[in-house]
Amino acid sequence: MIKTFDIVSEVVDEANKRFGPLWKLSERNLNILNQYCVALDTLYEHIDPSMIEAYIDEDDMTIQIKVRCPEIVIMTKHNLFYMLTSRTVRMEFSHIDNENILLTFVFPSLWERV
Repeated sequence: MIKTFDIVSEVVDEANKRFGPLWKLSERNLNILNQYCVALDTLYEHIDPSMIEAYIDEDDMTIQIKVRCPEIVIMTKHNLFYMLTSRTVRMEFSHIDNENILLTFVFPSLWERV
């Protein structure tokens, strides 16, 4: 399975070109996001995702990672899913068809104004 950070890196590289001279990518923030991506990869072992996509919100420069899966069972707040949601700017759940839900993890921007 492809790693989440590989997917995120592609959109970050493209955004970095667009944001150009006004914004600088923070290596510290990128390393933190990498840790979140590794945690997501571990979470996938429990939720069997059928789709993983990443986007950059052009308005606030946050990172959105969307994961489609058939279900997610949360028994206690002391688990990997809860840890990830507590690190997000925003977390969204959407019912997208009769068999799947869409989880959207929104993480802080990676860029700092130059």
